[in-house]
Amino acid sequence: KISSDDAVYSCPEISALTVYRGAARKPLRLERLPRLVELICYEKRSGLETIQGLQNLTKASLSLSKEYADVSWLRDLPSLWRLQLVGEGQQIQLDGLVDQLPALQWLDLIDLSFSDLSWLHTEHANNLRSLSVTNNPEYLDLEQLIGLPNLRRVALDRVQSLAAVPALKRRLGYLSVEHVAGDDETHADLITVLEPDVDGEPHELYMDIGVPGSSGILDTGREPSGYVWEEILDHLVKHSSPQLIGRYTHNSESDTFSVASHDQAVLRQLIELLTPYARDAAKSKSLVKAAKINA
Repeated sequence: KISSDDAVYSCPEISALTVYRGAARKPLRLERLPRLVELICYEKRSGLETIQGLQNLTKASLSLSKEYADVSWLRDLPSLWRLQLVGEGQQIQLDGLVDQLPALQWLDLIDLSFSDLSWLHTEHANNLRSLSVTNNPEYLDLEQLIGLPNLRRVALDRVQSLAAVPALKRRLGYLSVEHVAGDDETHADLITVLEPDVDGEPHELYMDIGVPGSSGILDTGREPSGYVWEEILDHLVKHSSPQLIGRYTHNSESDTFSVASHDQAVLRQLIELLTPYARDAAKSKSLVKAAKINA
């Protein structure tokens, strides 16, 4: 905990910034970091609108306090291709978001309330490849996703749909709709294998760190991240399936766990190893403490 983070802004060459909980609560002054490429803000801070104009920013994960009820300030970010917004359950106005972010390909919306998906039907929405919605109390009409040509993945957690998801999956065909929890609280797989865009490239195993097991990591005093989940997986492989060592590569980021392999059978074995801990906070907490994982 610090009283002021003004010193950060005297270093304009900074390219990556993470703002943890408990940092100074002064408004952010992001316009003073023109070379910023990656921004993660766990703390709900004012001043997020100073993100405008960061020409090099490619990835951003932002925690929104209830004062943020629209996204009109997310603009003039020509390189931003991945965006995660985490709210406090507030109603959010998303009109214009995709048009304001022409490079956007990956969008995660967590603890935000909205029911309409028509804001996705704009010219720039054709670039969108992945949409994740977590803990939205509104009913979503997923049929509004039909017609988005490059959308390949939709992940839903604690979200209710106006359309029957199995029927929707059959209609869409090209689209993976997974991790759905409705009234019956049934869940599909937490971990997804994404097909490569180019022949000869590896398949990618993907898991958003918003899985239940991440709360167990948080209980140990560590911040959940893709890197912590990498350490968990490597520990499981080393002690349970050493034949898999060296047969996959890490590709995680702070908010995403990902590994890749040319062998889909390897990825299936990794899913079997990791899923029990992704589903169960008590198991992940116990493992992180026992293995002294400190990533």
